Amino acid sequence: MCAEGQLPCAEQVRNLRCTSLTAGMLPPDIDEVRWMLRGAKVPQRQAPPVSLTSWCSGTLDVEGVQVPIELFQNIEGGFLQPEGTDRIWFQTPPEESETIEARTCVGFPLPAPETIAVGACESVSATAAPDLAALQRIVGSAKRVDRPTFGAEAAVPWAACETRIGAERRRIDLFAGHKGVIRLPNERRLCFAW
Repeated sequence: MCAEGQLPCAEQVRNLRCTSLTAGMLPPDIDEVRWMLRGAKVPQRQAPPVSLTSWCSGTLDVEGVQVPIELFQNIEGGFLQPEGTDRIWFQTPPEESETIEARTCVGFPLPAPETIAVGACESVSATAAPDLAALQRIVGSAKRVDRPTFGAEAAVPWAACETRIGAERRRIDLFAGHKGVIRLPNERRLCFAW
């Protein structure tokens, strides 16, 4: 029922556009928002349990209808405001650490650099974003790493690259310190270092 019919179902979500993004933060992608909505609950209080810092404010395309959305840092949740209703607070329950570890730094091989086509890389730091050739060089010189090698602490974001790897749309996030992740379905991450 998608949180008792108050929230859109994950499959109804077509696009996300952040009109305001916190400086230095990587933008959420559509798969991330679908992930949040898939497990979301609508608490009775209809408000965040703590004071939160905004991450992305914008619109969510739900089968052609533009719905205002606000997401917050360090929590899987935010506000949606379907037309004609009050804002709805939604939150995905905290994930078990074992589940997070199982989907972070998964053991798939890195793609061959020549299979990567990029639409755009956007820098969220003072360093310029790579172009397609630079991104291909990064992935070509990279090695897949496990979670302990990648590091569990938050890395400093550098750039987000919307790509096509073969026939599949994938986002590659790059971080300071020569680290990166390829976002895979179901919020899995393939971690690499170069």
